[in-house]
Amino acid sequence: DVYYPKGLLETDKDVKARFFRETNTLSYENGDVYTGDTINLIRHGKGKLTCADGMVYEGDFVNDSITGTGKFLYANGDTYEGDVANSKRQGIGLYTWKESNDRYYGNFSHDVRAGKGFYTYANGDVFDGTYENGIKKEGVMTWANGDTFWGTYENDCRLKGTMTWANGDTYTGNFQNNLMHGQGIYVWAETGERYSGTFVNGAIVK
Repeated sequence: DVYYPKGLLETDKDVKARFFRETNTLSYENGDVYTGDTINLIRHGKGKLTCADGMVYEGDFVNDSITGTGKFLYANGDTYEGDVANSKRQGIGLYTWKESNDRYYGNFSHDVRAGKGFYTYANGDVFDGTYENGIKKEGVMTWANGDTFWGTYENDCRLKGTMTWANGDTYTGNFQNNLMHGQGIYVWAETGERYSGTFVNGAIVK
């Protein structure tokens, strides 16, 4: 990088910014503004980046890269606070959706939910389990009304496991489109009656 006395910084990537020594601020020609620690006019240490598209990041920088831990405030109002690497959510963090007020705390890989996580819906529903490519893979879903499901998922829908309703009834078996479908066992809590057999679209087939 080359530093010009008038404050113009031109990098080897042909990205230009003006450097204001008094405030330790880099003002980029694309509208982004960085204020914080620098080494040889490279963002390194703690800082705040305000982007022209409305996104704001405050936290760690390493060799000009958003890497370490920090907080994103996205243009749509969503927030993320946690581990980051190369400008992506990477590691453990908390993501909050502004519109729905849903919250996810857990592992991320390349900006998506991956591995162990805990998703809390604004209505009180909770999923505690594992994710793959941003969708549920396996775990326990607990609804605010007292229903629970433990098992595996496919395309974010229940695939196989045990559903327990708030009244005590249980179903263990296969699912399709979140409905009892295929082979399974249903037990009525009140009477102890038990059915083992085939289900189609949530209904018993006799």
